[in-house]
Amino acid sequence: MIVLKVIGGPGSIGFLILCCGIGSFVSRVWPRRRWYGRAWMLVVFSLYVFLGTPIIASDISDALTSFQPVADLQGLKPADTVVLFGGDNIRGRVREALRAHAAWPEARVVVFDGDWPLLRLLEGGIPPGQILHDPRPANTLEQMEAVREYLREHTGARAALIASRLQMPRVAALADTMGMQVELLPSLADDEPPRTGVARWVPRYIALRLSRDAIYEHAAIWYYRWKGFTRS
Repeated sequence: MIVLKVIGGPGSIGFLILCCGIGSFVSRVWPRRRWYGRAWMLVVFSLYVFLGTPIIASDISDALTSFQPVADLQGLKPADTVVLFGGDNIRGRVREALRAHAAWPEARVVVFDGDWPLLRLLEGGIPPGQILHDPRPANTLEQMEAVREYLREHTGARAALIASRLQMPRVAALADTMGMQVELLPSLADDEPPRTGVARWVPRYIALRLSRDAIYEHAAIWYYRWKGFTRS
């Protein structure tokens, strides 16, 4: 998981650079077998075209999760604390946090991320006095541990957690394992690729990003189960 965080998994620019480096290295070290390197590069670029096709990206993400944004937040029991997790598709998460603020304008908003989402929330009209900013939790597990500590310190608080629809299965598994009663508010990706018409067959970068993030979450779910952070 550390390697995936540093260079990114399949679909990321870092992974593409690594694969190109491998192909170039093979071609230079074994000139008489240069076609190995060229074949490798062809496979890599074909994989990226495949992962960048919207219908493929949608299938990969749908195999990961069925979480979708709650259509009517007013139909839920009001939350007094809205927690915004840092992670993939942060613009989609910020949009969901602003939607939650519109539904529960008195709720405190806790931000586990850097300055960018904080500034967007302030620009979106959330009063500074209602925002608690803590950029320290570095991953999903630490964010959930921080939520658990917050709920221990604020007995009776009703928390709603915002994460992307891709990360939400891991958040839900951790909440279940930790025995926390929280509302889950999945957010859409920053840009969702088309799912209908001819456009779903035309490769595009937003689909590649969705495939990349979904593949990472597939690996992260397996890793969390293997480490015992969540129940299998």
